[in-house]
Amino acid sequence: MSSNDNALMKKEVIKNIGIDLGTTNTVVSYIDEESNICNLKIGTSETIPSVVFFNSKDEIYFGNKALQRCRKNSQSVIKLFKRTIGNPREAFTVKFNNENDDEGADTYYVLDTNCLIDQPDIFALFDAESTIILPITVTQELLFRAEQPETKYSAEKALKNIDEKDKYNINIVFEESDTSLLPKDFFKGFQSETINDENDNKVLSIALKFKEKNPILISSDNKLKLKAATCQISAMSLKDFRLDNLSKNNKDNKIVLSSEDVTALFLRYIKREALDSLKCDNLNAVITVPANFTNIETEATKRAAIEAGFNKIHIEKEPIAAAIAYSIDSNSNKNILVYDFGGGTFDVAIVKYNKEKNEFDILGVDGNPKLGGQDFTDELVKYILEILEDENDIVLHDIEESNLDEAEYLADRSIIEAEAERVKKSLSYVNEETIELVNLFTPSGTSFNKRIPITREEFNSIVGDIAREPNEALINTLKESNLLTEDIDIVIMSGGTSLMPLVRDKVQNFFGKIPFSDKNPATLIANGAAIIASTHFSEEDKQKAMCPIRRTKTVTDFGIATDDYDFDCIIPAGTQLPVSEKKKYYLIKDGQNTIEIKIYSRKKKRTDTKVYRLDFVDLVTLSNIPYLKKQDVEINVNFELTEEYELKVSADIVNTNGEVIESNRIIINRESTK
Repeated sequence: MSSNDNALMKKEVIKNIGIDLGTTNTVVSYIDEESNICNLKIGTSETIPSVVFFNSKDEIYFGNKALQRCRKNSQSVIKLFKRTIGNPREAFTVKFNNENDDEGADTYYVLDTNCLIDQPDIFALFDAESTIILPITVTQELLFRAEQPETKYSAEKALKNIDEKDKYNINIVFEESDTSLLPKDFFKGFQSETINDENDNKVLSIALKFKEKNPILISSDNKLKLKAATCQISAMSLKDFRLDNLSKNNKDNKIVLSSEDVTALFLRYIKREALDSLKCDNLNAVITVPANFTNIETEATKRAAIEAGFNKIHIEKEPIAAAIAYSIDSNSNKNILVYDFGGGTFDVAIVKYNKEKNEFDILGVDGNPKLGGQDFTDELVKYILEILEDENDIVLHDIEESNLDEAEYLADRSIIEAEAERVKKSLSYVNEETIELVNLFTPSGTSFNKRIPITREEFNSIVGDIAREPNEALINTLKESNLLTEDIDIVIMSGGTSLMPLVRDKVQNFFGKIPFSDKNPATLIANGAAIIASTHFSEEDKQKAMCPIRRTKTVTDFGIATDDYDFDCIIPAGTQLPVSEKKKYYLIKDGQNTIEIKIYSRKKKRTDTKVYRLDFVDLVTLSNIPYLKKQDVEINVNFELTEEYELKVSADIVNTNGEVIESNRIIINRESTK
């Protein structure tokens, strides 16, 4: 056998890891060959700051290296991206110095109006050499979309950006459509049946007007992109265009990224470091998310992990991972309360462990996805700013009052924020500290130093209101689980903020018992994820059978919009996953080709009945419905939420006798996956 044959027969080495993807810090764990739980070190640290820094479009730093460069240019750094993942209204704009860009040629883009709905700030993505061509009817279309609850916010924001288009350093042109430019036999292949089809044709005709300029049509409508290809017009999806901004010249030295984009970049970095450290070809990953993450946030996290290139991915709830890390050697059943206070999110969950069944069941959850250690840091920053203003007449609350230029103001804020974070952590171990502010810029042009002594008691007073907030979540979780404080066998503290004595003392006072602290709360969740990964991804039946059974619940009501924009709940909060429910739909008219279903979620304990007050999840379109009489059939749509909180939709056409007459005929498209 030749050496080439040996190379071909070499089996790909794939290892399993657990990732606690934290808001402020990320930890990666794995099981070594001696069955020990190990934490991956990048450099000398087991905790990796969840930070991304853009030195240029081609030079991106992550983790500690990114954190070290924050003072260099705070506008080039992205933090806390986990807090907004899955939210299409939120985006990060980073600016960087890029002196090596060559002058680029003018590029023409034609935008489908839906691009302005999906990303209202899309103009910020283009460089100075771009010409953006919009349908002359775009304002009218957006005004119509502003009346629809699910697109109201995006449409209004897009209209505002069009009104303020002069602030963007790009050329924006409004053009009238001319469908006579479409090929004569065009409609034979794409029979126009809906208003949407007609609008597509109008947008495409505008692109044809500029065909000699080689325009790029941006649309996430697959049918429109196919039509464009038929007419030899270049087309790309909005997602591909956003990602393309990472590698193309950007004359404004600016990139706009969604939280999902940043998460994908960061996870790609984690994967690269883990591959190098573990000496393998690919990785399977269990990635944890907060107990209160909705299916929107969960799916966005998984999409980012897929984009990062992991071999196999499983999404797990953080309290389950924490409970498994503590119960792996347990010999008895337990009610475990997981108090997870991280850098940017706070969760309380009660997990019931059944030793005989090797089963972990979440009984109740509560918390605040916008509360974390960062809020303690922010309160200390406010305290520092007040002292600087009162004692030294230095105003840094906002840039206008500071009388500094932008670079100086941002540098001062960066110094203060970094020092506040350091002192906050230090006061978990010492009773006194000194806030050291060195080389602050002043309006007079001189540098300024300031030393502010602070005790742990003073710090506790500053952040007291924040520290009291979690008590309500403890009460709610016990109530949902039908348990009393004395029913809790173990209290587990996880997350970096749980290291603060103030936080630990409040939990101890609430339960009248000392929380378990023999394991590091900062690495606990990643350790549990690694244990799950070692059995979940195992190819050995015996090892796979040892994988604990994990049961979680829906944390929101899940339903659809009726014709009157009322919320029709299909799967209520607190339902055990996986779950599936059917909904019957009826044709409005004979020969109806398409049905649109708008899906929403409602936070538990809320009673709103109108969908425009709720969170929009997705638009599901059922198309390719064969010609049928409306009185002869019904469409049965099955909504499934998997164990990982992913949404799956399927549909059947059923006759009046309940018999399935069309299977796998209907085409199902989800707006979020385009």
